[in-house]
Amino acid sequence: MPSGDGTPRTYSIAGDTATGVVNPGILKADIEADVGITTALRTGANGGWKDTNGDVMSLWFASALSGGEITALDAVVAAAGVGTSTTNSFQFWESNPAQATSLQAWQVALAHTAAPVAGGVYRLAWSCELRIVPSLGLNSGSAARFTVDDVVKSNAYYRGVEWNVCSGWDKFVFEEGQTPLLEIEFRRDPGIGGDDSIEIRKLKIGIELME
Repeated sequence: MPSGDGTPRTYSIAGDTATGVVNPGILKADIEADVGITTALRTGANGGWKDTNGDVMSLWFASALSGGEITALDAVVAAAGVGTSTTNSFQFWESNPAQATSLQAWQVALAHTAAPVAGGVYRLAWSCELRIVPSLGLNSGSAARFTVDDVVKSNAYYRGVEWNVCSGWDKFVFEEGQTPLLEIEFRRDPGIGGDDSIEIRKLKIGIELME
């Protein structure tokens, strides 16, 4: 079918894609990166750029596509923009070796940029183990935090020489195709001071679609 602000370009997900599934974030990025497609995708203010009804996927643009653009779009849908699931609904990362710092500035212990996600509400959970290795006597505190796109979402504090599990979780709303940067950081707590070494290990981050 033709494509324009009032009429979408429609595809069969099972018949027109390489694997029968579509990752919306990857598809959107591939369309926008294709030099043969210069017409912009329709924005959210006009109802969004994609919708599905069963097996039928409709792609909307700001104005009608030329014949050459339609040919390029057909190729993008057929050869790219596909993934192992339609939502990337669960992603998980971990790092088990111990890391150490005596600095009061935040140090990145685990960082990952998530693969493009479908829009929706996600549960993000994180955990790690913290301890202090005293220089002389125990005179410091340890701190860890979890950030999403450099925004602090959860904090943990611990003062002890034995390994202690610190964790947290929260709900997040991600937009279609978003690729959030998730980080766990740690430092010697400047509120207590001291000169001990802080160790962190067994870091884990999980992201899961809720609705």
